[in-house]
Amino acid sequence: MDNSKTVRDFAVTAGPIPGSRKIHVPGERFPGIRVPMREIPLHPTANEPPVLRCDTSGAYTDPEVRIDLRSSSVCVAEPPSTPSAR
Repeated sequence: MDNSKTVRDFAVTAGPIPGSRKIHVPGERFPGIRVPMREIPLHPTANEPPVLRCDTSGAYTDPEVRIDLRSSSVCVAEPPSTPSAR
C-alpha cells in the first residue's frame, strides 16, 4: 500500500479589494510608521472626499507585496522605514 502524499498546488486569495484602494498614512506620533488604511471613494454626486478606514487585511491586499506560500516569505517592493529610537 502506498502511503505517500502528493503535494498539490495551492493558492491564496490576494490582491486589491474592489471599490477601494490600500494606502499607508504616516503615524501621528511616529511619522516613520506607515498605518495601513483603506480609501473608499463615495459616489461622484455626493461631492465628498473618500472615506478612510483602518485596513487590517495585512499584506494580502497590498498590490506591492508578493506572497510566496511555499517559502513562508513576504516580499515588499520597498521596505518601510523604521521609527527612530525613542
